Amino acid sequence: MATSDLKLVNGEEVKAVARAELYATSDNPLLNLWLRFVAFLLLLIGKRNTAQITVTNKRLVCESKSRILWVFPTAAVFRTVLPQAVASVQYSYQTLCCCCCRQCTVAVTQIDGTTFGFIVKGSTGAATELANLVVQTLAR
Repeated sequence: MATSDLKLVNGEEVKAVARAELYATSDNPLLNLWLRFVAFLLLLIGKRNTAQITVTNKRLVCESKSRILWVFPTAAVFRTVLPQAVASVQYSYQTLCCCCCRQCTVAVTQIDGTTFGFIVKGSTGAATELANLVVQTLAR
């Protein structure tokens, strides 16, 4: 879903949008090498898993899509989280690669007990800024 496809409610504005290809990573270098090889094979056959997180001043919208043969959709999952449905928001970070990269983990627990989370990797400023926007939006 492109940001322009997202229907905003009155007074709502988009604070941040993050898009990514979804592939597993690990701290184990051998496993990480294997996962990169698997990701390359999936790229050759056209299997793509993408995700987008849109943070507005009133909600968090998470979307993930799967495609095969580069264009045929196989799955789509959308989740909208409103601040009043959140029981807790957990935020943690871990420094990787000799202090030059940071991995931020955000876990959201809803009132009904369901929990979901996501990991933001990247430069120190960008990863922390996106995670902080999510926490500020949901922790009200």
